[in-house]
Amino acid sequence: MRADLFLRCLLAIFAFRRFISVDAEDPYRLFEWIVSYGTIAPLGVPQRGILINGKFPGPIVDCVTNDNVFVMIINKLDKPFLITWNGVQLRKSSWQDGVLGTNCAIPPNSYWTYKMQVKDQIGTYSYFPSTLMHRAAEGFGAFTLNRRSVITIPYPEPDGEFTLIVGDWFNTDYKVLQQTLDSGKPFPFPDGLLINGHQNSSVFTGEAGKTYLFRVSNVGLTASINFRIQNHVQKLVEVEGSHTLQVEYESLDIHVGQSMAFLVTLNETAKDYFCVASTRFTKPILVSTAILRYNGSLTPASGPLPSGPTYQMHWSMKQARTIRWNLTANAARPNPQGSYHYGTINVTKTFIFENSATSIDGKLRYAVNNVSYVNPATPLKLADYYNISGVFNLSTIPDNPMPQPARLGTSVIGTTLHDFVEFIFQNNENTIQSWHLDGYAFWTVAFGYGQWNPGMRKRYNKVDAPARYTVQGYPKSWSAILVSLDNKGIWNLRSAIWPRQCLGQQLYIRVWNDEQSLYTENDIPTNVLNLIYGLVCDGPGSTIGLLTSSQSTRSEKKRHNCDQEIMKKQQSTIVLVHGSCHGAWSWFKIIPLLEKAGHRVTAIELAASGINMKSIDELSTSHDYAAPLLEFLEGLAPEEKVVLVGHSSGGISLALASESFPQKIEVAVYVAAFMPDTVHEPSYVLTQHASLLEELEEGWLDTEFICNGDPTESPTKFMFGPKAMALQLYQQSPLEDLLLAELLKRPSSLFVNHLSKADKLSETRYGSVRRVYVTCTQDRIIPVTFQHWMIENGGAAEVKELHGADHMPMFSMPQQLCDVLVSIVSTFA
Repeated sequence: MRADLFLRCLLAIFAFRRFISVDAEDPYRLFEWIVSYGTIAPLGVPQRGILINGKFPGPIVDCVTNDNVFVMIINKLDKPFLITWNGVQLRKSSWQDGVLGTNCAIPPNSYWTYKMQVKDQIGTYSYFPSTLMHRAAEGFGAFTLNRRSVITIPYPEPDGEFTLIVGDWFNTDYKVLQQTLDSGKPFPFPDGLLINGHQNSSVFTGEAGKTYLFRVSNVGLTASINFRIQNHVQKLVEVEGSHTLQVEYESLDIHVGQSMAFLVTLNETAKDYFCVASTRFTKPILVSTAILRYNGSLTPASGPLPSGPTYQMHWSMKQARTIRWNLTANAARPNPQGSYHYGTINVTKTFIFENSATSIDGKLRYAVNNVSYVNPATPLKLADYYNISGVFNLSTIPDNPMPQPARLGTSVIGTTLHDFVEFIFQNNENTIQSWHLDGYAFWTVAFGYGQWNPGMRKRYNKVDAPARYTVQGYPKSWSAILVSLDNKGIWNLRSAIWPRQCLGQQLYIRVWNDEQSLYTENDIPTNVLNLIYGLVCDGPGSTIGLLTSSQSTRSEKKRHNCDQEIMKKQQSTIVLVHGSCHGAWSWFKIIPLLEKAGHRVTAIELAASGINMKSIDELSTSHDYAAPLLEFLEGLAPEEKVVLVGHSSGGISLALASESFPQKIEVAVYVAAFMPDTVHEPSYVLTQHASLLEELEEGWLDTEFICNGDPTESPTKFMFGPKAMALQLYQQSPLEDLLLAELLKRPSSLFVNHLSKADKLSETRYGSVRRVYVTCTQDRIIPVTFQHWMIENGGAAEVKELHGADHMPMFSMPQQLCDVLVSIVSTFA
């Protein structure tokens, strides 16, 4: 029931195309994920895991090229949280990347919605947490992008698909692992390998004679793997979004962060066979198994496990070189992949990045060109958008390795949109590396031993190198990639080996031009500011930043200055409060209009409304119902004031807020809302309104009143019926808005019994807050005559009129309502 509720509420966020910058003709895929702790024991040791909707691993995101994908993350952890979309390019929208350089982390008991269009991609991808060491507790899963029906694939349609999430696993709690990193100690060796959350019990069942597509992603923290299936060959067909030449392999190396898809034909005796994943380049070798089962099989898998490579480095490099682009195959577009002749494009700039393990302030750190990355207090993308100085500069990290001491820094390199660049990853260490670039696919043109030099370019594959998003770096070796920087934004280039990323082996690439156009980059999402102002940005003040206390203090001062600069760009804080049976979603047309006018906007979700988890049956008083608003006001800084806007029954919540926090309210705006007085009990306006409707012929129409328990008692909750919605609330509003509201409405209560026994509102507190009333002349649930009665009864500093508006002016007259609110703010705030 609650999952269904969340899905319905999520629909509201993107019900209208004007609210987002996506193609209206492409389908929408809607996901709502509750991220919470749960006890798991994948290796037999009970431990704290991070579950998504109670699942381990998380649900598969299954979508089609160009789909509009919306994922609402509801964070029920005790730490801020983000998810990043490994390999999904997020065209023109690094705002959605889910890393601390582009996003504020989602605080506990809060939510944020990722909005992305999976443009021009097919293939096998994954997602995982990007904050702290959350990834060590799970929270990861598969992300599959299927082709559009008009695009052919270069192999026969498989008879089915199997998705495998493989990775190393640690029995140690993720917070203990975080403490290990914070203390500067080496990261421990993993305790095992898992396939879809199990060490040896996953089963994949198919029919004899049929061919299946296996999608395998390595979501581990540290270990490369080799994957193989007993007595079966694997015909590689896709690597991270690129169709490949169809070569058959007995086993395949898949490094941390990488994904592959291959065909397996069930052409052996009908029985069970082992699927084996084992670690590469480690001592000891860790092994995990699953079962490939022929349907109807009664014979268990037997015999020795199929052997695989262990440390053979050259074997792995040779295999990597055999993976080639299928030049004649279509990918996400009708034109063949090979029609893009990357090898003929002149390189505009070369960057050489050398990774290293080092010590800074006596603690282990990892660095790129001797700079160990630290997260700033303000996300890079936000600082860049608002031109906030002091957050980063483009000279922190050199373009090439330099003989200098290792140091901490916020590394960002500057490039120009449409540059064609060469990245060299120089690995002089004795350990395998894995590098990932967000926002792009790049051509892996060469691997080589020793030190790279310009003469190595003659070895480059400039014809059919695969385009992928993660590239391995072999010990004492180099890897070369070419990338066309055609995706504007700020993008994370990081070690996919997570302890190294956490301790500084990462940087960001600023891909920029001076053109402000939706053709090159989407606008800042409106919900980005909700995180910044209502909540928190995790930076060096937390363990995410891994800084000393003195560095944290300096960072907090910088962060305060950055916040102040952002606030200068905004004028007033407007807090919107919805009415009965509705939720914060009901303001979705108004929010971008007010923000465009330069104001900060927060839409409050009252208890048991919208996506709030509570049920109306759990609430006893109007204060319980208004608790989210009261808590919001209580959390404001002492000198901060806001403009409150309440609609319909939200006026009662405004009155309670005015009584509790009059010093924090510039003005209270009642939009066709109940407005109490200081002479009678707060329920007085409600009982007078009920008497009025009873006298009218249409009354409440089909509104349903519900009693809890004894049917002879007064109703405790109600729900607007379809006729009441259509004829009394939404009669002037667009039909699609009415249909949306029908989908999202929830039972509510006016708490008349409680309010009738409550203390009268005081003249010194409630009465001290300036009140403005906005009348709606075509309102048929709170008629305009009753609105004027409340104005005369309770008093208002000013009255505005929306001529022709029904009860829902945010839908019937959104621009006019916005104009009225902006006018009120300019006068009173």
